[in-house]
Amino acid sequence: MKETPYETQKTASEPPEGPCKRAFAYFLSLIMDPVPIPSPDCLTESSEAAELEDALTLLRTAIEQAQLGNFSYPIPFQGALPQALKAMQLKMKQIMTMVQRIAEGNMDQCLGFEGPLAQLFNGMAESLASLVSELNNRQFELEAIREQLEYEGYLRELAEFKLKEEAERWRLALECGQDGLWDIDLIDPDKPPFFSQKFLELIKVSDPEDLPPINLWFDYVHPEDMVAANPLRDALNGETPEERFCVELRMRCGDGTHRWFHLEGFVFRDSDSNSPARTIGLITDIQERKEKEALISHKATHDALTGLPNRALFNEKLNNLVMAAQQRGTFLAIVMMDLDKFKQVNDTLGHHAGDLLLIEVGKRLSSSTRESDVVARLGGDEFAMLLPFKAGCKKTISVSLERIMEALRQTVMLETVEYKITASLGVAVYPTDGSDPVELLKRADEALYWAKNAGRNEYAFWDPNAPAQKDEEAL
Repeated sequence: MKETPYETQKTASEPPEGPCKRAFAYFLSLIMDPVPIPSPDCLTESSEAAELEDALTLLRTAIEQAQLGNFSYPIPFQGALPQALKAMQLKMKQIMTMVQRIAEGNMDQCLGFEGPLAQLFNGMAESLASLVSELNNRQFELEAIREQLEYEGYLRELAEFKLKEEAERWRLALECGQDGLWDIDLIDPDKPPFFSQKFLELIKVSDPEDLPPINLWFDYVHPEDMVAANPLRDALNGETPEERFCVELRMRCGDGTHRWFHLEGFVFRDSDSNSPARTIGLITDIQERKEKEALISHKATHDALTGLPNRALFNEKLNNLVMAAQQRGTFLAIVMMDLDKFKQVNDTLGHHAGDLLLIEVGKRLSSSTRESDVVARLGGDEFAMLLPFKAGCKKTISVSLERIMEALRQTVMLETVEYKITASLGVAVYPTDGSDPVELLKRADEALYWAKNAGRNEYAFWDPNAPAQKDEEAL
């Protein structure tokens, strides 16, 4: 068979068969393999092969020593290969020194010899130095970013802690305080309002969904306090420049009772439309305070013994009723009354019996007059009444006076003694007898003296034509 050119070339490049091929493989293994193959027996037959084995073994040892950092391993023979190995040892020493310094961070390195190997390593050193410099810069940037993130994280944790701490303070304040808090969005009706638990407790509502919108709160205000609610209404409607409101009024609670509350808060406006956007406020139950104030006011304006209005409150109501009668075109009877021979009760039965008599008189006067009438004790056994009438005829007024005197004539038990009460009454009528309250009181007092002079147990109307007289004994 004729050989092809490829087959001829392949045969020529292959090592000879037999011992030579095994020697060639062994020499190649000495240079290339980490662990060389065993030495073939054929090498003992040739001195040249043995010398080559020694040279390659020495070369391998020199390379291994260089890898361990020993670049001065002795090479005892001469020739081109030992010279090349010695040159390679020097270059490898420089390369390893260069690599070691680069590893230590000294990037400014350059090999002291020329040639392709030096150019390759010097180029690699420059690229590595540039890369390390860039990595260092990135590391500094990353470190700065890390520190910034840590600082921001610290600030965020601190803010969250402070926020939680502040929220806890507010929660404790709301739970432990006496005020209820509301926070209501006035623009978005779908945003649920906030009511603290104390707010719900104060108005006696268990479910906040049972509460009406804030614009309907006024339906729950006591009719007598609608005017007092105007500052809150004006603030919610944006009809006042004042953002803060403060009102005291009675509101109907969930249990149907009216209680006094103090409402104070703010209405915040929208920055664009300037319309009311949000309200935050506190509600405080002031029922107990109002009751104490009412008690103090009652003591200041009412008689301690009978509970009837005293002289100060009587004069105030007299002025108000005269003004009302003037506006309405109606009449007002001013009645002054003294008990007949009251001094005898104190002298014979004692002051305690006299006090019981005064209390009973106060009850009988109150029960025999209308709700629109005013009954007062001015002092001692002196009482006074204000009786409004649509018509001012004496006959109509006399009906009321007779009813009062009849109630007084009923006997009363003082201690163990039955006592019959009689009284004398003097009457002046607005506007028939005058328009000035002080003048009307004076004329009713004059009529009282006329009744006493007439024999007591009587009533008398002031008469401008009657002679002025006073019987001192009648007092």
